[in-house]
Amino acid sequence: MLSLAQLLDRRIAQGEIELPIFPQSVSEVLSLCARDDVDMRAIAQAIHKDPTLAAHMLRIANSPLVAPKVPITTLQQALARLGTSQISQIALVVVCRTRAFDVKGRAAAARRMLRHAVATGAYAREIAKLTGHPAEEAFLCGLVHDVGEPAVLQLATDLASANGLKVDDKTLDAEVERLHQRVGGMIARSWSMSPGIVASTETHHGKEASKNSIVTIVMLADTLADVLMKREPLVAATVEDLPSARALGLGPGPIATLEARREVVEATVDAIA
Repeated sequence: MLSLAQLLDRRIAQGEIELPIFPQSVSEVLSLCARDDVDMRAIAQAIHKDPTLAAHMLRIANSPLVAPKVPITTLQQALARLGTSQISQIALVVVCRTRAFDVKGRAAAARRMLRHAVATGAYAREIAKLTGHPAEEAFLCGLVHDVGEPAVLQLATDLASANGLKVDDKTLDAEVERLHQRVGGMIARSWSMSPGIVASTETHHGKEASKNSIVTIVMLADTLADVLMKREPLVAATVEDLPSARALGLGPGPIATLEARREVVEATVDAIA
């Protein structure tokens, strides 16, 4: 009998893995936001076609991710106040929340993955602000970096059940860790994501800081998100010594700023995930 690892490798190599489908409504919104001649009425119409997207758009527009000065009460207000970059961010958050991070029978594990993903995106945004990189791009790269995890967990769970294999959570976690970058790259490509997002999904666990600064930002954000999820204190000296922090030139001052932004990151996670 083949082991779980062998079954997974065979299925993935053959492309027999169910990847989360990117909603047509969100794809239309992203396409409209990317146009030079932006038509907010067309964007509003596209969002109204999908009640789930519209509801989440309004809720997230009032979250710490956007942090409006006064509450936004209608979708029209949201679109009037948000730029196309923020609209695109929220749309992708909705995809991750409602489609990508969904594992049948393992809702708790999927939610932990989503919370970590949002924390990584939020930290990546903060790091980008400190290093002069586009904050919106960094957020999206961090948000999507572990998108392969729930897909691998679902496939592993299904294969174990179908083949009568008794596997514990430790074994499942090991397979998710081993394969999620590979599958994440498959998902990012199937969604026609940017090269930065694809690179972040595939290489964020590199042993050395990547020459791609966006990936390096995600590497550091991933580590900070781990600390947050474990509710451990952020030790500045330890962070400063990380290869990713050194590659980005982050010293005591910027790291102290990241530490001070922890509550904002946590609030973002609680509001979105």
